[in-house]
Amino acid sequence: MKDIKNKSQITFTKFTDAEKRTAKSYDLLDGELIKIANGNFWNGSFRTININYTELPDYINSMIPGEFLIQGVHQSLSEGNCPGDATRLKKIFPFTNKPGILCIDSDSVQKMNINSLDELNDVLGKIDPCLKGAFKVMSTSASSHIFVNDQEKNGLRGVHTYIPINTTKNNKDILEILHVRSVIAGYCYPKITKAGIVKIYSLVDKALCTSNQPIFEGGAILKNDSISQKKFIETFDGNMLSTNSISPLTQEEHEIYEKITEELKGSVAEEAQKIRQQFINQSSINMREKIKNLTKSNAAAIIDHALTRHELYGQFSILLEIGEEITVQNIIDNPMKYHQMACAHPLDQSIFGKSVIYSNQDKPAIHTFAHGGETFSLCSNYEEPVLADWEVKLNEHVNSFNQTHAQVMLGGKHKIMRTVSENAHYESRISYEFIDQSELKKIYANDQIQVGEKVVRSNIVPVMKDKITAWAEHKNCSVYRKGVRFAPGKNLPKDYFNTWRGFAVEPLKGANIDIVKNHIEQIICGNDPVSIEYFYNWIACTMQYPNKPIGSAIVLRGEKGTGKGTIGHFLRKIWGNHGTHISNPQHFIGKFNAHLENICFLFADEAFYSGNKSHEGILKALITEPTLIIERKGIDAISQPNFLKVFMVTNSDYAVPATKDERRYCVLDVANTRIGDKKYFDALNAACTDKAVQSTFFYEMLNRDISNFNVTAIPESQGLKDQRLYSLKSPGKWLVDSFTQGYFSISNFDEYECKTWKNEVSSAHLYKSYKFWCDSQKLGQYDIETQNTLGRYLTKLFKNQKIKSDVRGYYFGTLSEAIAAFEKYEKVNLDIDLEAEKGQVELDQMDDCSSSILEVEMAVSQIDRFGFIDFSANAQANVSYTANCLN
Repeated sequence: MKDIKNKSQITFTKFTDAEKRTAKSYDLLDGELIKIANGNFWNGSFRTININYTELPDYINSMIPGEFLIQGVHQSLSEGNCPGDATRLKKIFPFTNKPGILCIDSDSVQKMNINSLDELNDVLGKIDPCLKGAFKVMSTSASSHIFVNDQEKNGLRGVHTYIPINTTKNNKDILEILHVRSVIAGYCYPKITKAGIVKIYSLVDKALCTSNQPIFEGGAILKNDSISQKKFIETFDGNMLSTNSISPLTQEEHEIYEKITEELKGSVAEEAQKIRQQFINQSSINMREKIKNLTKSNAAAIIDHALTRHELYGQFSILLEIGEEITVQNIIDNPMKYHQMACAHPLDQSIFGKSVIYSNQDKPAIHTFAHGGETFSLCSNYEEPVLADWEVKLNEHVNSFNQTHAQVMLGGKHKIMRTVSENAHYESRISYEFIDQSELKKIYANDQIQVGEKVVRSNIVPVMKDKITAWAEHKNCSVYRKGVRFAPGKNLPKDYFNTWRGFAVEPLKGANIDIVKNHIEQIICGNDPVSIEYFYNWIACTMQYPNKPIGSAIVLRGEKGTGKGTIGHFLRKIWGNHGTHISNPQHFIGKFNAHLENICFLFADEAFYSGNKSHEGILKALITEPTLIIERKGIDAISQPNFLKVFMVTNSDYAVPATKDERRYCVLDVANTRIGDKKYFDALNAACTDKAVQSTFFYEMLNRDISNFNVTAIPESQGLKDQRLYSLKSPGKWLVDSFTQGYFSISNFDEYECKTWKNEVSSAHLYKSYKFWCDSQKLGQYDIETQNTLGRYLTKLFKNQKIKSDVRGYYFGTLSEAIAAFEKYEKVNLDIDLEAEKGQVELDQMDDCSSSILEVEMAVSQIDRFGFIDFSANAQANVSYTANCLN
């Protein structure tokens, strides 16, 4: 293996800065460590390096401050001076077909929880398995491991990973692929520039996608004797990387990457927008101080144009590295004077050493290596256009329409989204309609506006279009190309429309909310501390985390007029646009559910039937599934995150399907003590509709400490136990009925059946009893269990044993013991009055046994004429029954 490696030559370029301006510098100011940005490389030399890749660690270790590498190679010269012999441009030092180096620049690795070179090596292998077996040399960056008086001030900051590769021609594509896979693997973070632009950083800096990007390996320039630096270089054994081993990105990877980057940008969008606006405001002020006749709106337009289009108008200021400040118009007027001059970053004048003016070309531009590499085109001075009257009216029309209309993509189709005012909605909340543009054109066919002018027979005549077309074709029309999303509490990238509008009230202290809290605590929770704590924590959790499903539902069960729905309506009002009340089961479990698209709080009022199995699955999904399928009529169904918090009220005893280990439903029985109390409910309703009361309750919930709240720790209420009882499967219900009657019945008509409780019963008799019960209940075949399944269920509750030498069965113990075991296992209360049952059963047993003894005696006395006892079916049953009763 060694011999093979030693024959593997790699080629790259080393630059030496004669003035040592290109390296990062560190100094002390008032005892504090400060970093001095590196300058641009202008005066020095370059040399093509050809070495065995096993020699790369020693070569890197030999480099000094002011030296740097690039991945590209000069096409004809092996060495020379800059700028005399060559200029460091990517077209002059391109990637080649020859073996060379692929360099991965990983900045701020500690932000991604990587604390050593070994950890970084492991992570790179996870990002792409092909990197795992590749030969690698890792070198800590010039900003890492800086010490002041032997105390480390900078730990591990950045790392350069050098990988020998069989050809560098695909380095750009490979680094872009690895960047995407780093983001998908979670090794990434969003960073906001001083201009308010959000950049996504990963373990793979895309700046090295250009062949002439410098890789500083000589370490930092230390300008104070108290400062020192430790350099760490580590080698990881392996083979030269083959370009073909890195597989292209799949469509799924592209989609996942887009989703993650959108979420990362959205997570800081609000902060970025504030920084952006501050940047525009301050830059506009600075620009107007230098250009006296420039209006405030024009200055803002120039700055905004630079941010959105990466195009700099003539009035834009450029700070040269020599300290002179010029305008873009100066560059356009004197292209030769400023060509290849170094300057600060156009949008961040604190960044030097990474930006160059290229003005001696068809399209003048400034290229910067900062922020992964950017190019800003240069153009002449901005001039505000003078508009004709019809243009002013058209702009006014477009601006007006933009308030209520936008072009969007929905379910893969182009639609016009029209905002419906809250005044037109029955719940006073904003809603959205999605309409085909062709349909709206019919409505506005006779309502036209001028959009231009044309010459007809030497006359200028207006060009008219309907107002929908005029708006849709205007450059300022509101367009959300990536679609509509519901993202509570988030700011999405500008190509998305977020239907989240926040809560209806602001959190404010001050109002008296005692009557609302008393109703919750006394009437709804029955003064039970556990229920009260859970109820408040549940509400607080939904409001503090509107962007997450909570995973459980509040279910209030009670008579009409108890006030169980009052709190539901109160909470819905606080949620505003994102709360809704439904009372039709089809709106709850129906196929078309667009009314749930922008909803966080769902108040379901008598909208669920627990006896319907198909309803059960839908309800469980609404409460716990991470996604929700939204289906509109005529539009493809879409999947979106599920943000629903379900609050249910019902008059029914059987409210929700609950299992013994239920974690979905907090079921509370609402007290009936206030039924008919008009004065009480007038005061309660007045409070619940008061905005100040809503604001104060909202404030309390937002500031409630729920750090120890476990949403799955459902209160063990009587209401929940009742739901478990109603939700039992057929074996459980059969046992309950058998316990209630005091024995396991196998017939309604056999007057000789033993109706006494037995401590142990055969399996055959139990299954016969179970089947008889199922038949009496008219159960379908899918609700009836097999004898094997029934046996497994009974074994969980009772001891399976031999009750005779050849007969197996179950030991139940006494009736009270059997009931207790069942209640403990299923977590229910049967409330069977054993004393009353016992007295009646004893009387029945005495009557049954007395009459049966007489009947057996009569049967035995019936000797036929051949001298044999008559063992007819009835006589056998009587004898068997008597024996059982007497035993």
